[in-house]
Amino acid sequence: MTVAAAVAREHNDAAANQVDVPEAPATVTARFEAIWREAVIAARAEFALEREGLEGLEGRLAAAAAELEDANTTVTELEQRVEDEQRDASGAAAQAAAHAAAWAEERADFTRKLADVRSRADRAEAGAEAVEKERDRLIVERDEVRRQLE
Repeated sequence: MTVAAAVAREHNDAAANQVDVPEAPATVTARFEAIWREAVIAARAEFALEREGLEGLEGRLAAAAAELEDANTTVTELEQRVEDEQRDASGAAAQAAAHAAAWAEERADFTRKLADVRSRADRAEAGAEAVEKERDRLIVERDEVRRQLE
């Protein structure tokens, strides 16, 4: 019974809220159709503008995508150039290190030879001094012998 009473109440409330709506007069219908026509025309015009704007955006998006692809290609090329330059720089550094080592070896060899030459020069100079002393002594002795002979 409780359920039946609740359903009956809902039915009565719904029936009470229903209002008989008469048909709209022809003038109202004509005005509504004119307003509707204007709204449809305005909506179509706005839609056309939005479509044109969207097509423009799509064009700009395609251009931006092409620019992005070009930029990515440029980045890839630059990365490859950097790798090539780094490889060349590593090779040049290795070659420079090899040349530096060879130069250091040559310098050490030259330093040894220079020390040897200086040592021989010092000995030759000492020998020359000894020869000069002997020569001077002999000249003095010769002069002494001449004086005695005279």
